Amino acid sequence: MNDSQKPAAIRQRMQELRYNLDEDVQSSFENAQSMMSWRYYFRTYPWLFLGAAMAGGYLIVRLRGSRTQPSTLECSASIEQKEPLAPPKSPPSGNAPSLRNSVLSLVGNLVINSVASYAAKEASTFFAHLVEESDAKKHRTSKRT
Repeated sequence: MNDSQKPAAIRQRMQELRYNLDEDVQSSFENAQSMMSWRYYFRTYPWLFLGAAMAGGYLIVRLRGSRTQPSTLECSASIEQKEPLAPPKSPPSGNAPSLRNSVLSLVGNLVINSVASYAAKEASTFFAHLVEESDAKKHRTSKRT
């Protein structure tokens, strides 16, 4: 390369690098933007969101407790007798579920399900490996005969 071509080649190379850099910055910005969106995580980890929704619903129901409302028959009977409805009986305070017990129950169930899932996966892998070995052994013996 002669001296007159060197600066032109350098300029050309710098222009290519600037163009590529602009594309890289743009794609990095788009990736960062998508990773900050909860929709990205919902599409990537839908089971996690389902589990979180179930856990949240479970905790809300457990914390609110059971509330009974009078039936239509009780209301109509009360109106006919012109007596106020008796307040619903509340469970004794010793039997009321606490937040700690609810969380421990939830975590315990999650751990048990995770262990069972892991054991099933490992057993499946183990038995699949045994089947492959027996198939390979049959194939080897059939080749010999």
